[in-house]
Amino acid sequence: MNAYIIQFLVALCTVALKGFQYKNVQGNHYQLVGITSFLMATGDVVSVGLIVHNGWWSIIPAGAGASLGMLGSMWLHDRYIPKEKQ
Repeated sequence: MNAYIIQFLVALCTVALKGFQYKNVQGNHYQLVGITSFLMATGDVVSVGLIVHNGWWSIIPAGAGASLGMLGSMWLHDRYIPKEKQ
């Protein structure tokens, strides 16, 4: 059971980083793009390891974590990262 909770949390964080990265690219936040890229790569490697360990049942906690992660990252980015002036 703990492995599925970890899978949920890793998916939440990894997808949140991807959503945050998308907003960084759209807003031309160059420094944040570099930092976020390394964190995304780390999350992807951990996710693969967990999928190998947990099997196909990883879909349920990973999907739930991914949904909440994307929604959360969009909200956080809009709230705390200022938009570039055009």
